[in-house]
Amino acid sequence: MLRIPFGYWEAKDSKDDLDREIAAKIRAGYPDDNIIYESSVTAVLRQNGREIDRVPLQGDDAALLKLLDRFF
Repeated sequence: MLRIPFGYWEAKDSKDDLDREIAAKIRAGYPDDNIIYESSVTAVLRQNGREIDRVPLQGDDAALLKLLDRFF
């Protein structure tokens, strides 16, 4: 049986304070078990209630691929 991973992707505006937006979403009850927050500048992976990885969306393809592999 093939298991398809499940997660969320929350896109924020590049002018937003990403850390502030993440904190607000967590307080609002957003799922915090497998989610990527991104601001078109930075991607943050949170799994099981904690930050797992934070990478730039440009300039470090290997780091972004690692983050996406962990997400899936």
